[in-house]
Amino acid sequence: MRKTPLFAVAAARMRASLLHIAIGTFAMALLSGSIAYAQSVKPRSPGEIAAASNHIAQRNEDCRRQAREQHLHLIKRYLFMRDCKRRPFTQSARVVPDTGQRQ
Repeated sequence: MRKTPLFAVAAARMRASLLHIAIGTFAMALLSGSIAYAQSVKPRSPGEIAAASNHIAQRNEDCRRQAREQHLHLIKRYLFMRDCKRRPFTQSARVVPDTGQRQ
């Protein structure tokens, strides 16, 4: 019977441990991502749905107005709209561009 060299056994154990670490890291990344999405609250009643819809429509219109004022087109407009919709929305924080005063 032939003996396996010691370095070959050590290399096999190292490969196995690295594989376990990689699988564990990947699983943690998947779980942490799914937990973040699971915490979102969805409207349930018709009144909540209408309020959420109005809020989204108002935000879209506000972002559209800002893009129009900046004369953005195509890719720049798309990227601006995407980023604008992701920002926190406060009605009182809208600034009139010409006067610099709050609405």
